[in-house]
This record gives sequence, C-alpha cells and structure tokens, in this order.
Amino acid sequence: MMEIIKKSDETMTKKDIFMLTKNQSIRTVKSLSNGTKINVCHWVEFKDTNASGEIVEILSMMDEDGSCYATNSKAFKEMFADIVAIMDGESFTIEKLGGKTKAGRDFVTCGLL
Repeated sequence: MMEIIKKSDETMTKKDIFMLTKNQSIRTVKSLSNGTKINVCHWVEFKDTNASGEIVEILSMMDEDGSCYATNSKAFKEMFADIVAIMDGESFTIEKLGGKTKAGRDFVTCGLL
C-alpha cells in the first residue's frame, strides 16, 4: 500500500497525486539523458512496494508540461532535498546528472539550473 511521506504543497489535486505515483507513463530518471531539464511544478515522496515485495521510498516529480519522472536513487533524492530546502518555496528547474562510480556502477543525481 502506497504511503505519502512528503509533498511539494497542499494545493496538489488528487489527480496530481495519481499522476505522480500510479500513472503508467511515469519515466524513470535513470532513463533520461544527462542534462535533461525538469521544470518542477509538483513533487511527492512516497513509500510503495516494489516487484520483489520490498518497501521502497520513491521521489516523483512533475514537469510544468505534465510529464512525470521518478527515482529511488539515494544520491538524487538527497540533492533534490537540498535544492528544495535552499529554494524555500520558490519555483526551480533541475537537470539530470549521472555517471559511473569508481567501482563502475551507474549513479544519478541532479543539479539546480
């Protein structure tokens, strides 16, 4: 069962919540090219059960154009939380960043534009 942890604002509609959490057209952040911009208008952090039955925490963001992107990347979620705290309610745009760790594993994070 899905559980909302945090959301960007109280004005989000039930449709916004659905689009960010359950809609089949949500794209993974990992699938985006580095440098892809997201003009964040809404976001939500929630807990859900993955295909293996494990509970995972997911961050999902909605672009101004209605596209939604989700990730469970710890590095991305931590950087996003820092951006949200610094921006303190102001609108913002992020870009997807990524690369490989020294161990050769892919990672994703984000930067403020």
